[in-house]
Amino acid sequence: MNQPRGRCITSQLRIKSSETPFSGADGDAGDWIDMDSGFDGLADEVFDVEMETRTHEPVTELYSGASANYGRGYTFMDAFDADPFSSERQHNLFYPFSSGAEWKFASWLANSGLSMAAIDECLSLDVIKSQRFSFKTAKALRKLIELLPSGPRWKCRSVKTESPTRRALQVFYRDAIECLQHLIHSPSNNGLIHFVPEKIYSAADRTQRIYTDWLTGDWAWELQDALPDGATLLGVVLSSDKTHITQVGNRQAHPLLISLANISADVRRKGSTKSYVLLALLPVPRFVHPNKRLRGVLASRLLHQVISVVVKPLKMAAEVGRMMSDPVGNLKYCFTPLVAYIADTVTARTFSLLVVAYS
Repeated sequence: MNQPRGRCITSQLRIKSSETPFSGADGDAGDWIDMDSGFDGLADEVFDVEMETRTHEPVTELYSGASANYGRGYTFMDAFDADPFSSERQHNLFYPFSSGAEWKFASWLANSGLSMAAIDECLSLDVIKSQRFSFKTAKALRKLIELLPSGPRWKCRSVKTESPTRRALQVFYRDAIECLQHLIHSPSNNGLIHFVPEKIYSAADRTQRIYTDWLTGDWAWELQDALPDGATLLGVVLSSDKTHITQVGNRQAHPLLISLANISADVRRKGSTKSYVLLALLPVPRFVHPNKRLRGVLASRLLHQVISVVVKPLKMAAEVGRMMSDPVGNLKYCFTPLVAYIADTVTARTFSLLVVAYS
């Protein structure tokens, strides 16, 4: 708060001279001295200290002309209300389940990791039957879950290989742009996604930079320079870990995750915020080539081939752009370059050529 430099209530205080080294012993009225003249000098010192403190406050410089709005798009609630069963939820918030208790139990079963057979066994218990749930089997539960508003839909595609494998290969994946839109609209990321590159300086003299999130770095600024005026930069982050294997029926697959560098790093690194979305399940091939040394080479080539299919929408959006909605429903002209791939050393070596080709 600015210190007033003129006369104020405090400056009218008078100090008894007996409390100063220049006071007399009798303490007469004439021994009181006016401090107003000395207070102005003190106010000047306080003002100078305050101005010096202000010069050391961080200063932010935003990229001018980035992330313009181009009309009206849609929000999370718009998509939720567009669900074909939204009218049913006006009468029953937990539709297609009959009550909140049933919804909680169904949610627990769906996220418990139990097999279909184990869920059937659980639902066959007398204590569970007495609750009269609307689903009696795991298959019936799955059908009800499929009626809920969903995120990006899964797709399946057969993979042809140059060399024969022990069994036919399939890749399960989602549309990458839809996954990014899902992250932008996610309520858990509300207010935590930024779209404009910025430079943060430690003080007003702008001699020292402060780096926090990806958008505060020089690379984000340079990428924005290469985009058209008003464009929005969405930094894509991919992640996979070959040690984490997902069982799909009697087949194995490696998960491929996607996220946005525009999400604050403190939020993105927390698993509870669900800032990473499962983009694809990469098949694990078993080639029958007679040369065992070539089997690894063939597997790496297949991995490049599969990921090229999965990230095709991202490559197109990185080149020509794509209209997407921000959290409040504004349309933005977005570009999606790959800015990071999180993997261990072995996986990074396998993907190195892919990253070069993609970027």
